[in-house]
Amino acid sequence: MKQIALTQDSGTLTVVDAPIPAPSPHGLLVRTAYSLVSSGTELSKVRVGEMPIWEKARQRPDQVAKVLDAVKNEGVVATMNKVRERLAAPQPLGYSLAGVVVAVGDRCDEFRVGDRVACGGTTACHAEYVSVPANLTVHVPATVPLRDAAYTTVAAIALHGIRTGEVALGDRVLVIGLGLIGQIASRLCAAAGAHVFGVDPQSDRCDLARAHGAEATDTSLDASTAQQVFAWSRGRGADVVLITAGGADSQPLHLAGAAARDRARVVVVGAVGLEVPREPFYHKELSLHISRSYGPGRYDPEFEEKGMAYPIGFVPWSERRNMEEIVTLLGDGRLSYAGLEGITTPFERAPEGYATLKGEQGAPPIAVVLEYAARPGDEPTPVVAAGPSAAAKPGFRPATEHRFEPRALNVSFLGMGNFASATLLPPVRGAAGVTLCDVVTSSPLKAEAARSRAGFRRALTSAAEALATADTTVAIIATRHDSHARYAEQALRAGKAVFVEKPLALTSAELTAVERALEETRGRLMVGFNRRFAPATQWALERIGANREGLRFLARINAGPLPHDHWILDPESGGG
Repeated sequence: MKQIALTQDSGTLTVVDAPIPAPSPHGLLVRTAYSLVSSGTELSKVRVGEMPIWEKARQRPDQVAKVLDAVKNEGVVATMNKVRERLAAPQPLGYSLAGVVVAVGDRCDEFRVGDRVACGGTTACHAEYVSVPANLTVHVPATVPLRDAAYTTVAAIALHGIRTGEVALGDRVLVIGLGLIGQIASRLCAAAGAHVFGVDPQSDRCDLARAHGAEATDTSLDASTAQQVFAWSRGRGADVVLITAGGADSQPLHLAGAAARDRARVVVVGAVGLEVPREPFYHKELSLHISRSYGPGRYDPEFEEKGMAYPIGFVPWSERRNMEEIVTLLGDGRLSYAGLEGITTPFERAPEGYATLKGEQGAPPIAVVLEYAARPGDEPTPVVAAGPSAAAKPGFRPATEHRFEPRALNVSFLGMGNFASATLLPPVRGAAGVTLCDVVTSSPLKAEAARSRAGFRRALTSAAEALATADTTVAIIATRHDSHARYAEQALRAGKAVFVEKPLALTSAELTAVERALEETRGRLMVGFNRRFAPATQWALERIGANREGLRFLARINAGPLPHDHWILDPESGGG
């Protein structure tokens, strides 16, 4: 399939070939019909990518702090290599699209093949096929065109900002920034019975807002606008201020402080400067809220990846329900995107669409939508789980317990995270007689990047497909811990020699399954414990000397704390 990739060290946008992803157990595979380019999040990533390295560092001081910590722990050379690799790795773009379901995960029972859906999240990127979680996917009513449904996630951002501001019937709402999100927020507020005053430097966007529900607008961010807001609100000031503008300065916050009523709510939806003017915020006792994305559940792996549902009594409006409400309002005709259509660009010419949105060809449109060509019959072929290959038949078994026939070192990697790419891959790639066959990751772009950089034969997103081929003779498993035992068993039964990173299993049942497979196939299995090569271990072994008969050596290593949300601490995926 084709996918848009951003190279962070140069800001270059390309359309690349990547493997079709597989649906997760709690998700589905969608063939994209339309995807919306975000003029805020995506363009900011592109602009940062175009900056020189020192300017990138100035823009992201949090990342600089991480680099300095890594230098202390890993050294300058290792850290710089990691930084270069990270900057050179292609990144996906996009998070709002609509399409048709072509495959469903085995733990997802809400969708069927052929359903029309709108999708959000980082996996809902600009690609011909996307693997998306069910909790970031909603059905699209038959009355809603898929092109309109592609706006759903962006519109949900506006809706969540309104909920954060607790906008109520009759409220006077000041919307600062009348780009796409600001326009949608204005229309939603008007539909909810609120009164809207819009501010944007572009007069045509002010005209558009007034044509669709806003009662008044202005093009400046100075004190005169605050006076107009007070006059419009009968001398009270704005009950709620929604800042949907973008930019590094804090001028929108200064206008919010000047135009808001006493004890009003100020909600920052866009990426703006947050230098709060103390005097108006203190004297009016204003409440400042940061609206996070499209609602509760965002960035929560339990909700997004594992399909957990929040109790409706405590979290009535999750990100998914916000998305559902957007398509419902569209279907009922209570929300319209009239005037927000922007331009439509064929997906194959996506870089041109980004250039248009950046204003390189005149005034930028309010939106750019990528259209994907419909190709009948191009749905991906379902991947069949790997079973025993010819190599795993009785004839493969060795003549004696400890003798194995040598065979070609055709190596496939299942998993290509930081440890696999930095520690496991270099010695394997440098060994004599090794042929790199397949590299498998859940991310299509990461798989393709590993293939092109390291010289693998194929980039895949399905471990079953890699294990089903007879070409692979050695499988190196470096995925997350919860899949180690399953992949090790499958690889053994497929006749592969197996190197699996620790731990081999997370449960006794998983361990038993691997033991049974090892016994029945009499295959080759090694578990990687990299601490045996650590300097401290080597030092201890040297002090012990060559006479180690009967010795049992136990080493407990403090490798430093992990972030509380690190996947290794998850009992299901990492073991805790």
